[in-house]
Amino acid sequence: MQDQFTSARLKIAHSEKLIADLKAIVETLEESCVPDIRRDAASNGYMVYYELPNATEVMTHLSPATGDVIHNLKSALDHAWIGAYKRFDLTESGHTNSLLATIW
Repeated sequence: MQDQFTSARLKIAHSEKLIADLKAIVETLEESCVPDIRRDAASNGYMVYYELPNATEVMTHLSPATGDVIHNLKSALDHAWIGAYKRFDLTESGHTNSLLATIW
C-alpha cells in the first residue's frame, strides 16, 4: 500500500493534467468565437456580439473537469493531512479530537 504522501502527489499530478486540458479547451474557445456586428436602432450605432457555436458541448467538458480538479486537490490535502497525522503519531499527544475535528 502506498503512503499518504505518494497518494497526495498523484492526485496533484492528475489535477495538473486536468488543468492543462482545461487550458487547451479555453484556448480553443477564443478561436471558435464568431463575432457578429449588428446595428443598434436605439443608439444609432453598432454592437459587436460574440457567439460560441458549440457552447453546450464545451460546457459538458468544462464543468466535470473543473469539479474533478477541485475534488482531487481537496483529496490531496486530506491524504497529506492523514499522512502527517500518522507520521508524527499525533494520537498520543492529547490533541486527537481537535485535530480530527479540523479534518472532518
